[in-house]
This record gives sequence, structure tokens and C-alpha cells, in this order.
Amino acid sequence: MILFGTPTRLRWFLDLRELNQSLRFAETIADADILELTLRFSSSPGKKYIRKLKKLFNNSTTRIIAELGIRALSADTPAILEILEPARLSLVIHPSDEAPIPLKFLQPFLANKTPAFLQVEQRRSHLDFLNRVGRDLLKINFLGLIVTNPFLAGPEDREIPPMEDLDAGGEESGEILDLFKGKTTFYHPLVHLSATGGRGAQFHACQAANARACVAWDGIVYPCESFLSPLGNLKNNSLREIWDSLIRRELAQNLAETPASCAGCRNLETCLGGCRGLTHFYRNSIEERDILCRSASR
Repeated sequence: MILFGTPTRLRWFLDLRELNQSLRFAETIADADILELTLRFSSSPGKKYIRKLKKLFNNSTTRIIAELGIRALSADTPAILEILEPARLSLVIHPSDEAPIPLKFLQPFLANKTPAFLQVEQRRSHLDFLNRVGRDLLKINFLGLIVTNPFLAGPEDREIPPMEDLDAGGEESGEILDLFKGKTTFYHPLVHLSATGGRGAQFHACQAANARACVAWDGIVYPCESFLSPLGNLKNNSLREIWDSLIRRELAQNLAETPASCAGCRNLETCLGGCRGLTHFYRNSIEERDILCRSASR
């Protein structure tokens, strides 16, 4: 890796209302030569924009992952995805009484060779919604379910989940998993281990500011979508400058250590310290235990 020094996944929340600015950010990201770039669309992107975006990454080894909110779906979606050629597609659940799921738009691009996943945020209303419509959605051949946190959900929905949502318990998550028996499931670390039956897939301790980063719709670079402590802004500095900064390097070094409150915990090999960003937000420290931890510390 030219920029990061380790295979890095970058998540970018696009603001399609600011097309020129978004494309300038894209030029910086394209030069970074990252391993995997997840593009999160909060509204339907136009074909012209996608062609420009695709051209920037044409000579890159970066894998493109597309995340589309249900409200971003339109009759143009299959053509847009054909231009973008994502290595993976995630359809993001947004519960809304005013926006029923347009199933007629799903089948065309879920029927091709692109692996498609259904993605739901760990928020009580989203889990309830998925339970209500899950069996209808599963008539379409999704490969699996991705459960994430709701941080940085989009330009107009950047909310921190309330404690009662994060502490909803394993029952709701368990019902969701029952719907997806036999399919692949990925988890964000904040999801209850009791519900998932063990460590989430592809999670090997906190990689914020090391092998993960997140670019919000306004250009702010975060250590990851869970860790809302700004490292810098692409309006002021290049991604290389932000990544080479002392604040990023010191944070990555600190996150590589076991949280002080977790030392000696019998479950450390399972949770690996939990979600450090979530802990930082609620407890203003990365040395405290994950807020969802139920274990005695020793």
C-alpha cells in the first residue's frame, strides 16, 4: 500500500448534492490506492456522476463496494450499478411508513453475478422493521445479512444510537438470525455476542485509524464509522497528510493495546476489547470496557 502501510478499507458517505466537491474528494481517495472502498449512497446517483467516479478508479486495484439505501432505488439503479461494477452490493434497510420497499426494482440487479447482501443497522426500529418485512425480502436471493451500527447513517441522519437501542438485548437480533438460517451473516462488534453465538465474521480487534477509516459526507475523516473523533478534513488536507499526521499515528498505536479495564478478563479472546469508538463516545475513554460488556473484569 502506497499510503496506509497496511491493507486498508475506507468507507465514504457520498453527498450527491455537492457533486464537484465529492469528485474532488474522489480524486484524493483514488490516489490512496486502498484495498476496498465502500460507497454509501443516500440518494440515487446519476449515470453521468457514476461514469466520472468509475473513471477515477479505472486504473486502481481498489475493490468497490456499493451500499444503497432503499429510498435511493429507482428504475435507473440497474444501469447505474452496471456502470459502477461493484464487487459487492449491500441494500440498506431504512424503515419508513412513507417509503415502502420497491421490490420491483430489486430483482434486476440482484439476479446478476454481483454478490448482494441485506444490511440493517443495529437500531430497535430497524430490527422491528426487518422482522416485519424480512420474509418477503428473503424471496429475493440475498446471500446474507450484514448487521452494522448506525453511526454516520448519511448526510441528514448522523445520529448516535441511544443506549436503549444498543442495549435492546439478544431477542430481536435472534429473531433476525432465524430468518437468515443457512446464509452468511456479518456483524459489527457492538452486536451482542449472545445473539450472534460468537465473534463476528471478519472482526479481529479494533482496526480504527489503522486498517479502517471513514470519510463523511462533509469531507471529515474519522478513524472508522464508530469512532467519531475527527482526524482531519479533506477540504483542508489530502488523505496522505491526514494519515501521516501525529494524531492518527498516536491513536492507531493506542488502539493496538488492550484496554486497561479489560486486562485479565476471561472473555478478552472472544470480544477482543469490543467497540472502542462506542466506548470513547459514551465513556470518553478508550481504556474503559465496551458499554455492552456483561463480564466481570477478572
